[in-house]
Amino acid sequence: MLRLSDLVAKAIARDGEYTAEELLAECAAGRMQLWPGKDALAITQIKTRAGRKVLHVGIIAGCGEELEQMEHAVAAWGKTQGCEAMTQTGRIGWRKVLKHRGWHETAVTMERAIT
Repeated sequence: MLRLSDLVAKAIARDGEYTAEELLAECAAGRMQLWPGKDALAITQIKTRAGRKVLHVGIIAGCGEELEQMEHAVAAWGKTQGCEAMTQTGRIGWRKVLKHRGWHETAVTMERAIT
């Protein structure tokens, strides 16, 4: 069983947008939502895009099967918050995993160093 701190560290090592402390502070303040599992976690945030609410899954880590099971509860909660859709940012490998569950690619995030 992975510890929550290990999962957060694994996720931010790939993402790099937040430190673990920043993520946990955002969750504690209610601006983000932490979805811990036994061997997986997701961190979401409600965003408003083009006048509609979406539940954005910004951080995911751990067991893919467990994450798939968690998706239903996360989506149901998002619906109770008035969200019309879910979005996700992650590594390219998630494209194949999520496609059969109704997800489709709408953008690609890329990054390069400024030297």
